[in-house]
Amino acid sequence: MKKESNKTNHYDRIFKENAEAIFLPLIKEHLKLDISSYKPLETKLSKTLEREMDFVYEVITNHKSKFILHIEFQRKDDKNMVYRIGEYHSLL
Repeated sequence: MKKESNKTNHYDRIFKENAEAIFLPLIKEHLKLDISSYKPLETKLSKTLEREMDFVYEVITNHKSKFILHIEFQRKDDKNMVYRIGEYHSLL
């Protein structure tokens, strides 16, 4: 099992080293983005957090559709609410 992990890391390293040559032309052609400059950002994320949402339900409809229903209540407008909801949804 250790060999497979090293092999995976080896392929991952090769892929990352060549990603710019692969993705920049694809981004330009398919997303029509004309990039004038770029810089790599840190890819490792470590974060420990706890959030409490107002209401979160697993819902099954009469048509057998299944989804998560999330409801938040606010006393006043919060311009950062969209970011908080995004964080909640990524944690869910």
